[in-house]
Amino acid sequence: MKIRTLYFCLIITVISHGLSSTASAQVKQIIQGADKAWLYEFIVDPAPTVQPAFKFRLLPDSSLRRPGNAATSYYRALYLFHAHSDQDRKEFDECYHFGFMIRPARTSADGKVIQQVSIASEIARVRSLVSRYADVFEELESAAVRETCDWGIDFQTTSGFEAIRKYTPQFVAMRQLSRLVQQKTRVAIFDRKYDEAVSLIQIGFQLGRDIAECPMNIAGAIGIAISIEMQVPLMEMIAEPDSPNLYWAVTSAPHPMIDIRPAIEQELNLTYQLPFLREAEKPHTPEEWTRGLNEALKLVHWLRSDVSASNSKKPETDASTEIRELINREYPRAKSELVQFGFQPEQIAGMPQIQVLAIHQARLGFHKRDEILKSIYLPFHQASPPKRSNDGPEIKNNKSGDITNLKEVIPIFESQVTWIEQARAASVRLDGLLVRLQTIEALRMHAAANAGKLPGSLSEITLVPIPINPITGQSIIYHLEGETAVLEFPSPNSIATYGEIIRLTLRKRN
Repeated sequence: MKIRTLYFCLIITVISHGLSSTASAQVKQIIQGADKAWLYEFIVDPAPTVQPAFKFRLLPDSSLRRPGNAATSYYRALYLFHAHSDQDRKEFDECYHFGFMIRPARTSADGKVIQQVSIASEIARVRSLVSRYADVFEELESAAVRETCDWGIDFQTTSGFEAIRKYTPQFVAMRQLSRLVQQKTRVAIFDRKYDEAVSLIQIGFQLGRDIAECPMNIAGAIGIAISIEMQVPLMEMIAEPDSPNLYWAVTSAPHPMIDIRPAIEQELNLTYQLPFLREAEKPHTPEEWTRGLNEALKLVHWLRSDVSASNSKKPETDASTEIRELINREYPRAKSELVQFGFQPEQIAGMPQIQVLAIHQARLGFHKRDEILKSIYLPFHQASPPKRSNDGPEIKNNKSGDITNLKEVIPIFESQVTWIEQARAASVRLDGLLVRLQTIEALRMHAAANAGKLPGSLSEITLVPIPINPITGQSIIYHLEGETAVLEFPSPNSIATYGEIIRLTLRKRN
């Protein structure tokens, strides 16, 4: 398995919501084209705040927490899921892929919205299916209220990147559990059992956060994907008749909902588990230096997903050729630039060529790592993308003295920048989706207090605060078109289709 390729697939799924369908007749997803933001049309009821305000939450109440390790129950739930009959699992796949919900509305060539498929005939089948998985839900309910979640991964005794390769499949498999939760949630919404639906939504969000507790980016991506998928039934419930106002439930969620930053820092630090970097300033035999450089190059290939480092080996002649080419290309520059790291020319002259490369990479790597960390610990809208010095022309004379301008001789950190940027965008995207729902609930609350009228501007809403868009750090874009409220949410990156436009109207009552 190419882990990084899988990671990018998860990120694309995350940012595009992972939707094969959207909720009910009261929410339509209209895909207008590859270069346009997605359009959602909501029909909702005015809804006052619930009493007490935190009757509903997106995560289990802290007062319900019990001692124990959630991972144990999640593992049991996954085991029980796979212990079900082939027929049950086949039906599960069929129900999920159909979505048993109304499919996204798409526009035809003449611009008209294509009619969607009714779900009424599918609900009984799905209700029967989820009832057969009662044993799985029992474990999930137990896991959701545990005080800790320790997946038992020891990064100290297991090579960090080997641990990522080894444990990724188990986290990917956990998405089946979240999809089972989604199915049962949608049945509860269809039956208008909103209390039950919120309890199931809590399980889904907690599963996403617990998976993301593992300090691996792939675990974080899966946790974000699960959480983004769980906000879909939340969106569906808001649009159902007489649904409770969930403004304070969404407000109670942590910010960020899933913090991907510890996992990013953990993986950046795993680089220094390589003996080639960790022991760069110690003496080694020529064979040890060659072996260490080859391991570093294999890591770069794996990070870039251009080979499967875990499942294939490059022919020795290819590896030798690559090492010779690297030395010929990078040694002269590394030798001259080591002076900026405090080395004297006579010290450098006595070093093996590969050691010069190793020390250059090890010393510069700390600066490259911290440049990436600077970009993730600032708020998203304030952070600048990490420098991509390996993509630009070689700096012949670093007059500024800024070591971060230097190029890596082995682009280990450079190779991690793209998926780190994607992970950061996915994390803030999740927060943006929840802010979107919080704003919709504020609109519903305002309408309930103002004779069923939507505000002309968000500043007219005085009952509750309107959140700031976490992607832009600015006020949410809003205007009123007749009786339709329009909200605009830009993409967290340059891809236009990751943005959203929400058009919201109030349900007409006879």
